[in-house]
Amino acid sequence: MTTALERLSTGYYNSDPVSLANPGGFGDDGHETNFPAALADIAEVAATYSQSVSDDADAVAAALLTVLNSPSTLATCATNITIPALGATVNFTLAQANKAFGKPQKLLFGSSASPANSMVIRLDAFVSATGVGSGTVIAKEGAGTFNAWDVSLTVNAGVLSLAGLQGALTAAAVKAALAIATTDLTDIAAYQAAADARAIAFATAL
Repeated sequence: MTTALERLSTGYYNSDPVSLANPGGFGDDGHETNFPAALADIAEVAATYSQSVSDDADAVAAALLTVLNSPSTLATCATNITIPALGATVNFTLAQANKAFGKPQKLLFGSSASPANSMVIRLDAFVSATGVGSGTVIAKEGAGTFNAWDVSLTVNAGVLSLAGLQGALTAAAVKAALAIATTDLTDIAAYQAAADARAIAFATAL
């Protein structure tokens, strides 16, 4: 017998007298040698199958995670990434393969633990079969280094990177990003009033 499992499952250990023809026998004091040997084989088999069960549990957990992220436009990522400056290149590997992403789509990476920290990446390269990709950061919020990301397809967020604009897209933020001074807008009200007056006069003439 060559393995512990074979010795335990085929009757190698038995109550008959130990002999050259029956080396696993417990009789005729064979137990003095074979009982400890049998215990060692039992321990070896138990350890092997315990590891097998653990491996199976890991495989089941991984399969469940894949099912949870089965929609083709949702994924997770465990790549360690520091949210960089706008325009920087980010390399990543998704935890799931065969996602329906492709360049130049935009992906939203949000920290799983801290969603306020996020970035939008324009894909420059992506291999669906492996989940390996890279892209350019075109918008971001927050800061820090994270290794657990929720990833989803997002709309074109390029406007958010205009002149360094980040966060909510408001009139004040756009004005600040474009460096529009208040004095640049002082005559707009007067122009509008004059245009309204001309429109009223024209309508009256008709």
